[in-house]
Amino acid sequence: MGEKHLGRHLVLDLFTILEFMASGKDNFKRETWFFLALLNVVFQVHATDGDLDRNSDILYFLTGQGIEDRPENSKFAINDTSGEIYVLKPLDRDLPHGRSQWRFTVYATDEGGKGLVGYADVLVNLKDINDNAPFFPQAIYTGNVTENGTAGEDFF
Repeated sequence: MGEKHLGRHLVLDLFTILEFMASGKDNFKRETWFFLALLNVVFQVHATDGDLDRNSDILYFLTGQGIEDRPENSKFAINDTSGEIYVLKPLDRDLPHGRSQWRFTVYATDEGGKGLVGYADVLVNLKDINDNAPFFPQAIYTGNVTENGTAGEDFF
């Protein structure tokens, strides 16, 4: 598990749980989060609130790419109380229909969803786990051609 800070971005490995800490209002420490995703990976966001009573009951929701009005059509979902974000469907990186990055926003609201709102952008870079470079089974290929041979003639 590791992390690397790049300005306003945080690059995380897939097994890191994201902890978003703030004080005073529902807000996230960073405005933008950046991570790599593999299928069915779960990660967690966490916002804090300085309120001491019911106002500190935080609910989470998502909007943006891959988030649809009908949950069965969405690529991502969030548990509204725990902040766990799930990849719901296979994500395809390969063109022409795939994409290498998804961007959506996670919101945290206090007072059980009726109060103040904080948000953070989430950038999901999709890692292609089956992307392999082409290779040759032989290191050297040898063929013979005849002098004054015909164009298009096989030489193996």
